Amino acid sequence: MAKIIGLTGGIGSGKSSIMKHIETLGYKVYYADDAGKKVMQQKEIIDQIVLLFGSDVLNEDLTLNRKKIAEIVFVDSDKLQALNEIVHPAVAKDFDNFLKNLKENELVIKESAILFESKSNENCDIVILITAPEEVRIQRVMTRDNSTFDEVKIRIDNQISDEIKKEKSDYIINNLTLNKSFEEIAKILKNINTICC
Repeated sequence: MAKIIGLTGGIGSGKSSIMKHIETLGYKVYYADDAGKKVMQQKEIIDQIVLLFGSDVLNEDLTLNRKKIAEIVFVDSDKLQALNEIVHPAVAKDFDNFLKNLKENELVIKESAILFESKSNENCDIVILITAPEEVRIQRVMTRDNSTFDEVKIRIDNQISDEIKKEKSDYIINNLTLNKSFEEIAKILKNINTICC
């Protein structure tokens, strides 16, 4: 079976940039967050979400309005949990299908912003956490998404804190400088490859 390396980090930590770099190194990668967006396009998932939130979360073309859903779940933890109970099993199934195409002992890096929240870390052989100071993360997301300070802060506060994540992670990269982080992730993966495979 493939060796699963979970890579996570809060919003604005820069994990997406690091994942793109990992791809250039030739590793197999899986984006759980992208898979979540993909499964939310499936009719059976849309139907369950509409049952939960009502038809107001539908666009005119009957696709989901993810912005409206986000606005609801970021202020209602019960609704967030209910949404996760719909989406997480579908993503897990998608990942299982992805693994079937990999070789024995091949490393796969699975990126997920909510690796711990979804308990996906329990199925990982090793977890790498990408961190950055909160003020840096907020500035990055405000610039990237044209969001306000308060909007970003609410999203950060709805995720498990980095302090808790650090206790459950095998490797931690403080991502202030991308070039330095690229060097660090390459060394970590090379080391993991030597140990595991």
